[in-house]
Amino acid sequence: MTNVAEVERNKVYQSNKLIESSYTLTLQEKRLILLAASFIDSKKEAPKDGLVRVSADAFASVYGVEVRHAYGILAEAVERLWGREIKRFERSKEVEAMRWIYKKEYLEGEGSVEIGFSPTILPHLTLLGTEFTGYRLKHISSLNTVYAFRIYELMTQYKKFGFRVFDLERLRELLDLGSKYPNVKDLRRHVLDTCIEEINQHTDLNLTLEAQRKGRKITGFKIYIEQSAQMPLL
Repeated sequence: MTNVAEVERNKVYQSNKLIESSYTLTLQEKRLILLAASFIDSKKEAPKDGLVRVSADAFASVYGVEVRHAYGILAEAVERLWGREIKRFERSKEVEAMRWIYKKEYLEGEGSVEIGFSPTILPHLTLLGTEFTGYRLKHISSLNTVYAFRIYELMTQYKKFGFRVFDLERLRELLDLGSKYPNVKDLRRHVLDTCIEEINQHTDLNLTLEAQRKGRKITGFKIYIEQSAQMPLL
């Protein structure tokens, strides 16, 4: 049986390169990846096979999902994750593509799923390299949109600086928006403002959004970062 209290104390570590990459995931896929990543001992060599087992009980407890629905959510998330890839860009050109997982197994009788992180992803989930960002799973477990997860990660990297500036096109690239929300007002209303409100309400960060302009045209955003008084750093 998974010790849920221990899981919530766990930290998720990701390389900054991974955080700065572009990818599309559903909310449940993102939750699965973060929970599985929290089981990897970041201070030790990653398991060679990259296998991580995630129970429906742990998923339900950490993310507030009903236990009776948790296994079905996990199974669907694994199935979708199987075809997902991560793209890394430099100067708006794709320079690398990776797959999240190379193996999937459904253990319905045990109420668990097992995934194998691909060999190219595993090094991005331990502290054996440099330039990594870590945060407690507990701090983000109440987020309900995948964009909120992504913005939280992108801002956590810059917490010590107190702000981060995004060029508009780079922000769209990082969130893998494609043709969604071409109008900046819609992007702000449906993604940025709602996600920042969610992050401020549920995590250890308080974010403030400020538009960057060239004349009257919005060219990017500056986001200020403060530590939340409601959820101090553990």
